[in-house]
Amino acid sequence: MIILILIDSILAFIYSKNDYVIIYTTLLVLVLLVISKFILKRVED
Repeated sequence: MIILILIDSILAFIYSKNDYVIIYTTLLVLVLLVISKFILKRVED
């Protein structure tokens, strides 16, 4: 599900180079990084 959202945002970024799309994509990537780090921490514990 998250992968589909990521692909969708990348496609949106490519097709319409809008300021809002850039901000949205950046925020989405940051959120994904935080989630992945959190999951990795949970796995380590």
